[in-house]
Amino acid sequence: MERSEQAVDLLVIGSGIAGCTAALQAASQGRRVTLLTAAEDAHESNTYWAQGGIIYKSPDPEEEHLLCCDIKVAGAGRCAEGAVSKLAAEGPAAVRAHLHHDFPPRCPPAPVHSGH
Repeated sequence: MERSEQAVDLLVIGSGIAGCTAALQAASQGRRVTLLTAAEDAHESNTYWAQGGIIYKSPDPEEEHLLCCDIKVAGAGRCAEGAVSKLAAEGPAAVRAHLHHDFPPRCPPAPVHSGH
């Protein structure tokens, strides 16, 4: 296994939506970020293959209540009420913020080194 060293401000492990969002947020604040993933292809993430869709912003004034209902149905009764409420209240704005950013990479990706 080849070894390399690099000074960074933040090391993010995982290239799903959470890891990418954290990396983009930090990079937009001028931090030096390295994103590590076990996947050889970015399409090999749970986020990419998720079938549940994305949180939406409905024009209906009862949208938060409707979204809570949808989340509970999707969770098959195994949802924490506080988490559902938080997701319904804050999720649409978070998704909107993520989707409206365009963060082109500043340099080519580092070589991939397999440890297996």
